[in-house]
Amino acid sequence: GGDVFNAGTFNGLPAYIAAGLATLKIIMEERVLPTIARTGQTIQDGLSDIVEDLGLGFQVQGLGPMFQVFFNKSPVWDLADAQESMAGVFLQYCGQLRDMGVFLPPSQFECCFVSLAHDEQTVEFSLEQFREAMGHITRE
Repeated sequence: GGDVFNAGTFNGLPAYIAAGLATLKIIMEERVLPTIARTGQTIQDGLSDIVEDLGLGFQVQGLGPMFQVFFNKSPVWDLADAQESMAGVFLQYCGQLRDMGVFLPPSQFECCFVSLAHDEQTVEFSLEQFREAMGHITRE
């Protein structure tokens, strides 16, 4: 009641707030954030090795469980840098990965994220597919 309009996903729904707080408690108690940060770093390190091994010069950037490979020869610090990336080649790369069972956001301007579902076997499989897909780039 009152003269102020206040809209939002959780407004007036205490059950949603309770569920969110319970989720945050589990995340903190189970040390989810350090676990997914380590997984993200493993993928970033693996991607960096692949890019270096293939001599592509692309940029692997990320923080914790978030990462992206920019199909760009220079570091990406802002939107203008990202727009210098080879977005068409990146889209082909995403399509190849999709066909091999690895799903990425099909945009050079979005981040990839890892979760607890990304176990060691999933990470190894994904890195193998990343290497294969990037190998196609060097052959084209």
